[in-house]
Amino acid sequence: MAGPVQSQPAQGHRHGLWPVWEFAVHVTVGTLIFAVIAGGALLLDRVNHWLQYLGVDSPVGYGLKVAEYAVFATDLLLFLVFLGKTVARAAREF
Repeated sequence: MAGPVQSQPAQGHRHGLWPVWEFAVHVTVGTLIFAVIAGGALLLDRVNHWLQYLGVDSPVGYGLKVAEYAVFATDLLLFLVFLGKTVARAAREF
C-alpha cells in the first residue's frame, strides 16, 4: 500500500522573476570583473608606452606587450566561458 503522494515543487526550479534577476546580476558582475582585468591590460599598455618614451630597452617592451596580450586573451576567454555557463544555467532555470 502506497503512502500519500506529496506535491512539492521541483528542486532548483524557481518561479517568478528570480531567474531573470539572478541572470542579470551574474552577467553584470561578470562584465564588471572582465572590465577591471581588461583595464589592467590597458594599464600595461600605457606603462609600456611610457617606458619606451623613457628609452627602456626593447626586450622589456616586448615582454610587457606579451604580458598585456596574455592577460587580455585569458580574461576574454574566461569571460566567454563564464557567459556560456551562465546562459546554460539560466536556460535550465527558465
